[in-house]
Amino acid sequence: MTMKNVNNITSMSEIREGKGIWLVDCWATWCGPCKGVDLIMQEAVDGQDVIIAKANTDNNPQIVTDCNIMTIPTILFFTNGNLVDRITGRSSKDQMIHDIQKKIQECKEDLK
Repeated sequence: MTMKNVNNITSMSEIREGKGIWLVDCWATWCGPCKGVDLIMQEAVDGQDVIIAKANTDNNPQIVTDCNIMTIPTILFFTNGNLVDRITGRSSKDQMIHDIQKKIQECKEDLK
């Protein structure tokens, strides 16, 4: 299993055309709670066949609009290009890892 990091998503088409499970970290440089979410995501998906992408909401208004992002940080979960779930806000590291892993399992069920 592999993990691929995509640092700069610039359009929804990159995500919509993606296959498999994508986690998109929606963040901004001025957002304190956003700091470190990407590292938590990497720890949560360690060894799984998942693509992690980062989308700076200030530079990607299309993603904000298309995915109805009202608060950051937000982690979007896509399965074969379809938005299937999200986590909004920041909680403890352990809780975030648990929530991310649970949602990845649900995404894997969608792929079956």
